[in-house]
Amino acid sequence: MEIQPRVHGTSTVLELTGRFTFEDHPTFKAALTQLWERTGAKAVTLDFSGLSYLDSSALGLMLLMRERAAAAGVKLVIRRPSEAVRKLILVVNFDRLFEIQG
Repeated sequence: MEIQPRVHGTSTVLELTGRFTFEDHPTFKAALTQLWERTGAKAVTLDFSGLSYLDSSALGLMLLMRERAAAAGVKLVIRRPSEAVRKLILVVNFDRLFEIQG
């Protein structure tokens, strides 16, 4: 998976492309944490438009990072998930835990 942080004024976005699997845990955690710590953002958008796959460990990590973000006063938002990723998000009821845009 490739991760690209984007900061546009007060808007902070983490763009993810490829497959999000167990091997991506350290990179994802570091990129997300650094993004909200560096910018002081109160919301971070996870752009999933280029993400083709999530495995179960990625889902678990997203839950963990949601808890850590909330403890730091940061809201995580998922934007434009690909069709395959959207289906999985709905099956596991992540739409109840995360705001889904687009």
